[in-house]
Amino acid sequence: MCFGYKLSRCRRKCYEVIGEDERLQVFSKFISLNTKNEQDCYLQTLMSTTEVKQRRRRKAPEESSKPERGATFLYEISTPDGKHQVCKLAFMNIHSVTSERLRRLGNLLKAGKLPQDQRGRNVSGNAKPESVINMVKEHISSYPTKITHYGNTEKHFLNEKLSVYDMHKAFQKKYPEVSVNYKFYLKVFKTQFSLRFGLPQVDTCCTCEELQVKIKSKYLSDNVKTAAAAEKMVHLRRAKKFSKKIKDITQKCQEDEKIGGLCIDYMQNLQLPCIPVQETFYLRQLTVSVFCIHNLRDNSVTFFVYHEGIGAKGPDEVCTFLLKYIESSCEDVENLHLFSDGCGGQNKNHTIVRLCSALVALDRFKSVDQYFPVRGHSFLPCDRDFSVLKRKIRRSDRIFTLHEYKDLILSASRMNEFSVVLVENNEIVDFKNWWPRFYKKKMLSDETTGRNVPRNEKITFQISKFMHMSHCNDVKGKVICKTFIDGLQFQTFSLRNSNPSQLSLSTTRAYTDGLIPINSKKIEDIKKLMPYIRDDSEEIKSFYEKILTWPTVDKDGPEVEPM
Repeated sequence: MCFGYKLSRCRRKCYEVIGEDERLQVFSKFISLNTKNEQDCYLQTLMSTTEVKQRRRRKAPEESSKPERGATFLYEISTPDGKHQVCKLAFMNIHSVTSERLRRLGNLLKAGKLPQDQRGRNVSGNAKPESVINMVKEHISSYPTKITHYGNTEKHFLNEKLSVYDMHKAFQKKYPEVSVNYKFYLKVFKTQFSLRFGLPQVDTCCTCEELQVKIKSKYLSDNVKTAAAAEKMVHLRRAKKFSKKIKDITQKCQEDEKIGGLCIDYMQNLQLPCIPVQETFYLRQLTVSVFCIHNLRDNSVTFFVYHEGIGAKGPDEVCTFLLKYIESSCEDVENLHLFSDGCGGQNKNHTIVRLCSALVALDRFKSVDQYFPVRGHSFLPCDRDFSVLKRKIRRSDRIFTLHEYKDLILSASRMNEFSVVLVENNEIVDFKNWWPRFYKKKMLSDETTGRNVPRNEKITFQISKFMHMSHCNDVKGKVICKTFIDGLQFQTFSLRNSNPSQLSLSTTRAYTDGLIPINSKKIEDIKKLMPYIRDDSEEIKSFYEKILTWPTVDKDGPEVEPM
């Protein structure tokens, strides 16, 4: 409150009657009112009018520019002791209001009206009707969008050939009678929508591309296009079952601790050293593998990081990492659900299937379900985690060791909790040579076994044909395979040998000879990069000293063995 330095005699008298504490109470009561209408009504109750007792005019009525006063206003302050009459200036200072506000309240009081807040009531002359705004929204929403998958947030993209200018031109052509300029259309586009233009697609489904070309072809008949459209619709429905199943299992995991869901996948290879030197484009570098396990229950992510001299990217590594994670993080899980892509050399092979069967046979789980997507639609939560890592790694122009990659991965953790395990060579277990001792490789389904079934109708165990495999405790040693996820038709295969020995998991090291030899040409290229690698860190120095003395091999790589 502003009381001024030079108070008039009237105000001094008012402040002598009303103390400072009482004035503060009055002001606090006034500002505690919620709306301006309530404040005005409160002030109006403290005002009263009387007739003018004395009129003095220095000019003649026809010469004066000021109107005659119609009333005299009296002002009171409501305190706990009662009401006290004060002057206008004291009333204004105590309530911190302007004289213009009191003048308006006085005119309403003379007219016998209550104050009404009129602010914001006048509609701007440039404002568009709600119907026009809705027409613009509907027009923008009519354009098809594509949804990005590689990210933590869902983003919608318009066609890269479009622009807001083109969309506005199309709106004017469709609604010539509606007056909407480009500036207003752009404002609605920016404020009401979160859209972007262009989405470079990678790794698209070959089936979808082929059918889309048939649908848009100018040389095919309508019957062929209709058949292609129907085939594409069925194909997409089957493909969506994979992502729908992930959502269902995620919800069940969060509701029931006995249900577990894991997504597994390998990230695109990284390189060491990662330096911005032009010469690295022409030289071979050390390959770094990153294996991801995403837990659907709490969205925690574990990365297993190692370079090519420690391990390969095969079923031995996948089984080792998966088993290690299950032993440490799935203690209470009884029903496990595994989601992975259909890569035959890593996730979808005989070794992984036999490991899942053994985990059920050894009573580690009551059931294990494996889910694989339709080719070209393998969108996993791991892909979003990889996208986060790539954005973080792109900001770093110099990376020299595995520990630096570990620090980058840990610092990239935002929404999901990241943890990193640096793999050692002696930790990888041999599972490729383990399972033939206990399980068969070639077999017919139980439903098509026997002489009554024609030879051309017999179904063999071909992993690539099945998208859903179930291992249950009720039928140990058998796997129930379905062509599509949650399909009605299924085939049962007996995996165990007819005379099985006592089942146990493998404990043999995968690489008994020690470290995996690296291509000698790659070692020579790394030597050429040594002048660009920092030597001020003992960790970096020892890492590359060990790499340069690594066992080498002259051929490009080991022969591919059956899984």
